[in-house]
Order: sequence, then structure tokens, then C-alpha cells
Amino acid sequence: MEKQFDLSAVDSPAKEILNLDFSKRQLNGKLKAFNFLEGGETMLYIPSLELSAYGDTLDEANDMMKNHVFTSFIDSIFEENEAYVYEALEELGWIRNARLKNSLSKISNLTGIDILEDFDLPSNTVIEESLIEI
Repeated sequence: MEKQFDLSAVDSPAKEILNLDFSKRQLNGKLKAFNFLEGGETMLYIPSLELSAYGDTLDEANDMMKNHVFTSFIDSIFEENEAYVYEALEELGWIRNARLKNSLSKISNLTGIDILEDFDLPSNTVIEESLIEI
């Protein structure tokens, strides 16, 4: 099944959500993403999961993210022990919901300035933020 990503503009900070269903091997949620040009290619970066993809255009980067990077990420999650996955996500700053044990959230305070610094980009680089629904 192909993942459909909706890139919607967002203002910082943003609440990100992940819902995991190990019995059905499914993951859904909303994730904050950044896109920008680096070295002539468009980068799509999801800092909360440390995932990135690239392409000649944003559409190509989005396609790489949803059809390759994210698919591989999901496959690798469900190959691991459930406790290990939650521990790894908590190390990335995700917080497990006390009532809904399969739901995690994270408040992202990252801005375009943080991305400029993290990727050592020129100060005039245009950074766009969006929420990706998975």
C-alpha cells in the first residue's frame, strides 16, 4: 500500500503524533518536515525520526521519502521487539501517551534557523516547514 503524504504549512512549534499498531504492522501520524535546496537537490528532512530524502524537485524528494525511506523505516520498526522500538523513540524525544499506550507525541520547537545550522547551509537558504500526514 502506497503512503500518501500531505505537505501542509505549519507554524513552529508543532505537536507531532505517532500511532503504532504492532499487531497490524501499521503506523500513522503527523510529522514536522523541512524542505530546502542543498547542493542543487531538494532535501526533505523529518528531524523527529532523523529521516531524510532528496530529489531534483520536492515531488521527487517526497516520492523518495514515502516510497523508499519511510517504507524501509516502517519495515525495520516492525522487525524489532516492541519494547525496543518504544525505547528508541523515547531516546529521540517521543513521549508515550499514558492512556493510549500505542500513541506517542513530541513537541517540535525546531525552526528553519536550526536546520540552517544543523546542515551548515548558507544564511540565505530558503527553508520551508510542513506537516506530513502518514
